Amino acid sequence: MDNLNDPRFRLSMFVLQPTTFCNLDCEYCYLPLRDVKRKMPGQVTENLADYIGEHILNKVPVIWHGENP
Repeated sequence: MDNLNDPRFRLSMFVLQPTTFCNLDCEYCYLPLRDVKRKMPGQVTENLADYIGEHILNKVPVIWHGENP
């Protein structure tokens, strides 16, 4: 599943949204379900951190997005 070395697959950034909840509720926001407090399970977060550390970090920016401020 390591497509990062495939020239047809050009990853420019890796964005994670660990929750759908955002208490700002900006009227221009494109994300649905901002008032629902769903959260990424801890095991998924750990697996992603491992994968990012091995395959993505230092290659593209990693953005942790959501639940502002």
